[in-house]
Amino acid sequence: MNNKNYYNIESLPVMLTVTDLSRLLRVSRNTAYNIISEGKIPHTMVGRQIRIYRDDALTFCGKM
Repeated sequence: MNNKNYYNIESLPVMLTVTDLSRLLRVSRNTAYNIISEGKIPHTMVGRQIRIYRDDALTFCGKM
């Protein structure tokens, strides 16, 4: 999301960063990392960076 405002789901990028996820969930980055490390949301590594598919993040949001 990187200082961008997304007004609808379709405007979200396909792959989210941890910062994007924390903004989407309205939690701190540490909480987003905890959610990922506990396996509550699937993720993939791109090099050393964590990426989350938009659909997985939205599915998780529906479970909250």
